[in-house]
Amino acid sequence: FPIFGVIILKRNISKYGWANDTVMCRYSLLMSGYRREFWFWEIVISARKVILVGIAVFMGNYGTETQFFCAVLVIVISLALQVHYRPMANDLLNQVENASLGTLFLTLYLGLLFFWDTVVGPGRDILALSLIGLNSAFTLWCMGTILTQWAARHGGSKVNKCLEKVDNKSAIVSILIVVPALLYLILL
Repeated sequence: FPIFGVIILKRNISKYGWANDTVMCRYSLLMSGYRREFWFWEIVISARKVILVGIAVFMGNYGTETQFFCAVLVIVISLALQVHYRPMANDLLNQVENASLGTLFLTLYLGLLFFWDTVVGPGRDILALSLIGLNSAFTLWCMGTILTQWAARHGGSKVNKCLEKVDNKSAIVSILIVVPALLYLILL
């Protein structure tokens, strides 16, 4: 599906131009958020996801370690491509993608320690809590990033006025204010 969509998208961009309203309306899901020279990057992300699912499904007979090393190889190559090309339209989107790939790598790597039984006793609980904390912190950071971007786009909102009083460029501040801010938005 994504390959077919990219072929049609390339044909329409060549035929009608990049700024054509019909092209932008129909294919914005595939190309929005990327710089113009990387309009095809969604196929790279889709290929990574398909390969990771393929590794999980079809390489089960080869053992968990082989699955792990193949998945880590795909993630490291994806992270290297992401860091090198920075295909997203702005730095914030590139940071989110880099952080998500880094979190995925650490989750796989630390999760493998459970399989190998290298960590036993209370260390295993600490490792589990570390994994949960890492993924929770990443999720809260993403939510904080979304909140600050929403507030920036809605300049007159009460949330934006509140965020202007603090250093909203910091990921830590975003994490600390996302929960009360979301509760405030829900109660509006």
